Amino acid sequence: MITSKDKVTATKSYTSKKITVDKNAPVIKVAYDNNNAKNTNNYKANRTATITVTEHNFDARKVIAEITAKNILGEIVDVEDYAAYLQNSANWTYYAADGSETDANADNIHKQAAKITYSVDAIYTFDISCKDFAETASADYTADEFVVDKTKSENVTITYST
Repeated sequence: MITSKDKVTATKSYTSKKITVDKNAPVIKVAYDNNNAKNTNNYKANRTATITVTEHNFDARKVIAEITAKNILGEIVDVEDYAAYLQNSANWTYYAADGSETDANADNIHKQAAKITYSVDAIYTFDISCKDFAETASADYTADEFVVDKTKSENVTITYST
């Protein structure tokens, strides 16, 4: 309960109905739907990443994603702004502890999940972190790097010198 007095001794009291004690850091897991790589990390089809954050006190605005898409020359490739997408709470699905889908404003939220699809030919890097309401940071995520190359080579000529 908080009690305050002003200069004319009017007293006001406020009692909070809810207090949250959060000792747990957010846990991030990323799973990809396409794991059929050629030469270790080259994919000839789209890849969709499902990002799952286990955190009761989740705020999408505190998700920090660093995602780059470049061509073979190192030039930036125009793709969706995945970082902004992940910071929008409307792009996340919310789950209760029993695994059932729930409302974003529910008191029983346990996990959140969002999906991003890499559909443009590019060399991608993906790194992510997040903080909860108490500013507790997730563990360091080891960045992913992979290539999506759906375009078949045409008019390839190989010459040999003799």
